[in-house]
Amino acid sequence: MNFSIPIVSVVFLLPAIAIAENVSFNCDIRPVLSENCYYCYGFDAEHRQADLQLDTAEGSLQAIEPGSPADSELLRRILSTDADEIMPPPSSHKQLSSPAQAELIKKWIEQGAEHEGHWAYIAPVKSIIPAGAIAEGANAIDYFIGKELYKKSLDFSPPAE
Repeated sequence: MNFSIPIVSVVFLLPAIAIAENVSFNCDIRPVLSENCYYCYGFDAEHRQADLQLDTAEGSLQAIEPGSPADSELLRRILSTDADEIMPPPSSHKQLSSPAQAELIKKWIEQGAEHEGHWAYIAPVKSIIPAGAIAEGANAIDYFIGKELYKKSLDFSPPAE
């Protein structure tokens, strides 16, 4: 059984892929906040500082102005260069792993800063593959892999011998 995809099929597959422009709280934002912010601004009341709780939609509204990154204290603190204001503070030995994470937070705020419930409590939704999006010799999983590769400006590996 041959599981390889001819390179030509990738050419037909990728243009049909629509790149999702929406930032997902659960996939993109929650991991960043969890790693860098929730220890001091999360669910644990004993460690919580400044009476700010970023792990809830209601609590995060104290530091986020949905739709307006320029008015959002959270983003201002993340982008700050002032050692007394920057978040996470240098003393925490935490930092965003890349400028792309700050850009994701900015885009999420621009898009309305919508929170999602924990993924374990969200019912799965079957993905729909657009008609004609799968090239001959490919299968449904190739569509989803191709979609993510395209987002990252990558391509499928060549077929194995």
